[in-house]
Amino acid sequence: MGTRIKTSGILCGFVTLLLATAVAAASSGTAAIDVNAIVTRMMQAQAQNRAQHTAYEVVRNYRIYKPEETNPKTNVTALVSFLPPHLKTFKIAESTGGIAERVVRNALQREVELTQDPSQSDYSPQNYDFTLLGEETLQGNRCFVLGLKPKRESKDLLEGKAWVDANSYLIRRVEGEPAKNLSWWIHDVHVTLMYNYVNGMWLRTASQASAKVRFSGDVRFSSRDVDFRPVEDVAALQDEPSPVPAYHEKSRANVRRTQRVMIPRNGVPVNEFAQSK
Repeated sequence: MGTRIKTSGILCGFVTLLLATAVAAASSGTAAIDVNAIVTRMMQAQAQNRAQHTAYEVVRNYRIYKPEETNPKTNVTALVSFLPPHLKTFKIAESTGGIAERVVRNALQREVELTQDPSQSDYSPQNYDFTLLGEETLQGNRCFVLGLKPKRESKDLLEGKAWVDANSYLIRRVEGEPAKNLSWWIHDVHVTLMYNYVNGMWLRTASQASAKVRFSGDVRFSSRDVDFRPVEDVAALQDEPSPVPAYHEKSRANVRRTQRVMIPRNGVPVNEFAQSK
């Protein structure tokens, strides 16, 4: 009788151990996923997306303002044109002038340079060490959250996190700090980049940044694509960007009437752009 009870106890313990192991494995599913496999799929998705890029023009609105400002008065509107595979140009259409326009011009010029050689800033093993931090749902989409550790000090690389869509393996969001200080004047920079589908292409559609500027304090910088237009006449795009459709920032209805393709609004951080809705 005692032996039977002892054997039964051992079996119960064994079954309990198996169940506990199964539960633990189910609850730690992200740990079983190979980060290298995710990065490989991500690289393949990026290459496929880049191969599908066609010529386009986008109207982009920039704002630079203090956190306490409820109605930012500094606005710059630019027309950015892209001709695959590596030609990007820009034109300032509207501006309040001053240092804000100079900051935007510098940012756009760097964007032009990086388009000519994307390898300098790609989310790739050449530029980053990746770690799997877990999974999160972003705007209803299951995402792998990858830690980004730049392999060199560069203003074009971010130390932070990337949200990779678990179905498409395209990056939906990136947050972090530049791996190298932008300048003596600017520090404590935090950047957020948002991506979404536009006309069959996966593009960055919005960005925001916060920073401390010496002698000026906290400053916010934001950009949002407000109009997108596919370009069929490639020869015309090579010569000069087309005129920017006339619109006023305060009237979103005007923007919508000029749009050929609607820019997805769910790619924009709500807290940052609530005033522009």
